[in-house]
Amino acid sequence: AVGWLVQPASFPAEWTSNAALAGASQAPAPLGLDGLISSAGALFGLLAGLAWLHRHGGFSAEGTLWRRTLRFGLGLVGVALLWFGLGAVFPRGEYFLAYFLRFLRYGLLGGWISAGAPWIFLRLGLSRKLTKT
Repeated sequence: AVGWLVQPASFPAEWTSNAALAGASQAPAPLGLDGLISSAGALFGLLAGLAWLHRHGGFSAEGTLWRRTLRFGLGLVGVALLWFGLGAVFPRGEYFLAYFLRFLRYGLLGGWISAGAPWIFLRLGLSRKLTKT
């Protein structure tokens, strides 16, 4: 009755052939740990950054259009540097160090998004702390 719970999931052969037809350089791996580790690292970084920022007064997303546009661009530059920079330096693979560094990379990305960039915006005068009501 519960045999389907303990049997390993099968990967349909059609998915591999469709990926090859679409020009994918490697077969999809929906059962791998990469996505899980990336998501866990990003969530950890987002939540840790949010807690840190909240403890230090918060961040107001209000502002003029040019300030918002500048913040958006600056935030994207930070994301690109972390994403591509660490992606080029950190090893990839299915072993502990690669998984740990993947978690760290995505954790830093989440932390940049939720706390690092807002902190920079505050220091550059592109934003202000939240006012308590």
